[in-house]
Amino acid sequence: MVGAEITSDSVDFLLADLNGQELGRARIDLSSVPSKPPNVCSLIAAEARRLVRKHGQAGGQLLGLVVGIPAIVNVNEGSVLSFTPLENWRAVPVGRMLQDKLKCPVIVENDTNLAAQGEYYRGAAKKQDNFVFITIGEGVGAGIFLNGQIYRGSQWSAGEIGYLRVPNISREKPAIDAYGRLEKVLGASGILKSWRSGNNGSRARPQVNRAAEVLDLAAAGNAHAKQILKQRAIILADVVLDMALILNPSVILLGGEVGSHPRLLQEVTKLLEGSEVPVVRIKLSALGASAVLWGAIYSCLEPVILSLIQTSKLAG
Repeated sequence: MVGAEITSDSVDFLLADLNGQELGRARIDLSSVPSKPPNVCSLIAAEARRLVRKHGQAGGQLLGLVVGIPAIVNVNEGSVLSFTPLENWRAVPVGRMLQDKLKCPVIVENDTNLAAQGEYYRGAAKKQDNFVFITIGEGVGAGIFLNGQIYRGSQWSAGEIGYLRVPNISREKPAIDAYGRLEKVLGASGILKSWRSGNNGSRARPQVNRAAEVLDLAAAGNAHAKQILKQRAIILADVVLDMALILNPSVILLGGEVGSHPRLLQEVTKLLEGSEVPVVRIKLSALGASAVLWGAIYSCLEPVILSLIQTSKLAG
C-alpha cells in the first residue's frame, strides 16, 4: 500500500505492507514542474509504481493508494472541492484520475483527517476514540475523531476551523478557494508577517525564514517574538476551549510547523489553567511530519484486506 501527501511544493510517499510495516519512502519536488492536476497525478502514479518496484514487491503489485490533500474533499467521489496552496485544483476528480492510471483502489482524503487517523493508529491518540487533532502550519485545520472514526460533516467541511471568526479581525465571508481569516493570523505566514512588520524597524532584528524560528526566538527571550507568541497563544487557547466545550474530547493534539512547537503548547496550557468545564488535556503530535502518511496507510488497511478476502472467496 502507498500513502501520499500533496503539499504546495512536494508530494511525499510511504510504502507499507499489510502488517503496517514501512518498506520505503520517497519525495517528488513540485516547485519546478507544472502543478496542474493531470501533471501531478501522472507524477504520483509513476512514483508509486517506481517505489513498489524498487522495494522488490512481487509483480510490482499495488493494492491501494491513499492521497492526503490540504483541501475539502468529497471522499465518496474522490474529488477535491477546494485546494488553496495550488491553483486550478477546485472540483478535480483526483480519485478517478489516479485509478485510471494505477488500476487499483484509490482513496482521496483531507490531509488533517489523515493526520488524526495516523495519530490514532500509532501516535499520541492510541486508544482514544474521541479526540481532535489541530494542525497549524501554512493553513489551520482540525481532524475530528468521534466514536472511533473521522467525522467529516454533511458537506465534507467539518474541521475547517481556519474560517472561524476571530475577535477584532475583519468579518469577511469564507471563500472556498482562499485561506480563512484565522489561518491568515495564526498560520505560518501570519506569524512571519507580524515578525517582519513589527519591532519598530530595528536593524538588530534576526532574519528568519520559518515561523517556528520566531517561536524559537520567543523561547530564547526576544521581546518582539514573545509578544507574537502571546498573541497567537491567546487565539489558540480560545479555539481549543471552544472545541472542547462543543465536543468534549478526551484529548486535543497540536501538530504542524507552528502547532507542534513546545513553547506554544506551554503558553496555551498556562492560559487554560483553572478551567473547570471542560477539563482540557492538550498534547503534541507524536508522529510529526509523518502523521498524514501513516493515516493514509491506516485508512487503506481495512478496504484492502476486505478486498483480498472477497477475492479469495470468489476464487474458492
